[in-house]
Amino acid sequence: MAENKNEYAPRDEWNIDLYSIVTDICHEWMTILFFCIAAALLTRVVVTERYQPTYTTQATLYVTKRGTQSTIYDNQYSAETMATKFEQILNSNLLQKKVAQEVGLSFFQGSATAEVIPETNLISLKVTSYSPGMCFKLINSIMRNYGVVSDYMVGDAILETLQAPEIPVSPDYPLNAGDAMKKAFFYTAAALCLLIAVFSYMRDTIRSEKDITRKLDAKNLGTLWHERKYKTLGSWIRKNKKGILITNPTCSFRYVESARKLARHVKNKMDEKGAKTLLVTSVLENEGKSTVAANLGLALAQEAERVLLIDCDFRKPSQYKVLEMQDVRIDDLGNVLNGKGFANDLIHKAPGSNLYTILNTVAFENSTEMILSGMLQKIIDYFRESMDYIILDTSPLALVADAEEITQMVDATLLVVEEHTVEAKDLNDAIDTLNGDRKKNLGCVYNNAHVGILKSAGSYGYGYGYSYGGHYEQ
Repeated sequence: MAENKNEYAPRDEWNIDLYSIVTDICHEWMTILFFCIAAALLTRVVVTERYQPTYTTQATLYVTKRGTQSTIYDNQYSAETMATKFEQILNSNLLQKKVAQEVGLSFFQGSATAEVIPETNLISLKVTSYSPGMCFKLINSIMRNYGVVSDYMVGDAILETLQAPEIPVSPDYPLNAGDAMKKAFFYTAAALCLLIAVFSYMRDTIRSEKDITRKLDAKNLGTLWHERKYKTLGSWIRKNKKGILITNPTCSFRYVESARKLARHVKNKMDEKGAKTLLVTSVLENEGKSTVAANLGLALAQEAERVLLIDCDFRKPSQYKVLEMQDVRIDDLGNVLNGKGFANDLIHKAPGSNLYTILNTVAFENSTEMILSGMLQKIIDYFRESMDYIILDTSPLALVADAEEITQMVDATLLVVEEHTVEAKDLNDAIDTLNGDRKKNLGCVYNNAHVGILKSAGSYGYGYGYSYGGHYEQ
């Protein structure tokens, strides 16, 4: 088994790839939204359950001196003195016990304060309690009974009512669950984004061409740059995806040239090994292997080579869609392998090219049995005589054993590695599988590569692949 380079890659050489971090966060937007909404709703429940409204009412009292003709200055001084001592009166056990008994409570359920209105002989008496009615009862009882204590503490000062208390109509602090919910929503979003960013950074994936050299036991035969699925705003609105094919005039010059450069490298490698059959696969679904295989076949066919592309992804065939051959009557390879057709009826030419194809349009659940029957090997050997190169697009390695079985039937293999998708360890395991005993693996293709610090969002390719629920995704 080849040495896993990623085990010895120094961690301090890794750079922060903002694009992959942002992409991972965006990819999990539904999960983030779900937890944010859940946190907001839970916060509302907690805030509502813990909310204890309080009500406050007040009375305004004025202070004079008993038995003498006092001046305004005497009254202000008496008010200041009275306010200082009135707090003690209000919080005395004697007064609170008296008030509680009068309103029918076992203890004084509230609080009372007194403060001087500046530069006056007026005192503001405030009482706070758990209900408007109780609040009103308590302040009135205090005003009737404070004399039980005051005579011993305030001397000749007299309190008279200037403004009587009223029943409060609203709580001091109304329930405001909305603000708490907003804070919970955004704090949860920030925490989840940070958590995803940390995990994204820690994932040992392939984020650059240098990573392939440092982490993988295979050479990079070419880099295919990111290509937008939708060329215009109108096509995005209509969801009108065009194939990312080098024969498509809307495909960018950079992508076309990189695909042709890849084809030349692959051709040279195959010629060096004397190989005519090439298996193209990936570790996971939606890494763009089918598009890579199609463009590799188209590029080779443009050099006047007789090239055959076989769709051996029997579980989720997609080449007929990648090559835009939905309207062509196709005899499925799977039917021939199941003994229901003839190999000579399988060949079709891709539109606008010299590429020959053998395709499937339906899924076959018994694909492994079909491959092991020996018929596929006979078909490959049959067309080997008339074709210069045969490219086989197979199922992803991590999902079914089909690609591993077909590896035994071909001369060479090629692994498609999408940017920041699969762990380096899993890629090296796949390379070992594709190498086999005869070192069949030519190398890998660095696919869907982006440029820049914050690379433009999106992913190229058709998006045909395997869903986690077992249904076909498009």
